[in-house]
Amino acid sequence: MRAWRLNLVVLVCLSACSTDWRGPAVLRSASGRRICAKHHVPLITVRGFEATSDTLVDPYEAWFQIAAPYPNHIPEYQSLQRDRDFSEPTMITYCPKCQHELDARWHEVDERMKARYRKRSNQTMKPTAPLRCNFSVFATTPCRGLSFSR
Repeated sequence: MRAWRLNLVVLVCLSACSTDWRGPAVLRSASGRRICAKHHVPLITVRGFEATSDTLVDPYEAWFQIAAPYPNHIPEYQSLQRDRDFSEPTMITYCPKCQHELDARWHEVDERMKARYRKRSNQTMKPTAPLRCNFSVFATTPCRGLSFSR
């Protein structure tokens, strides 16, 4: 019984690991279409945007490890949305399944990284009186001029 449980634990651990994609990224279907070698779905080509020449794209090192098993994802220097850093028009060819799985994995890792680096304050929240030189404690009314708001 113990050996069975140990084998089950090892099997679960190995299935959770993802390895780098080995082999070709793109195959040709019988009809000549380019398909993803991992998912066997057609690659799609859409209009997108590329990083400008004066923009340095430097993702987290964890991103490269997460992206390795997905051979046809959108590269880190390209984006489907235009913004300040990605403004050069270009055509992007990618596998929608590779991109979806990469986005899901990155979201999981990103949430864990945020939780790890989230700082907690060691101070309790106590109400404090405003400083005496803070003039926002004065209120004015149209007919009476300045008065204390207390």
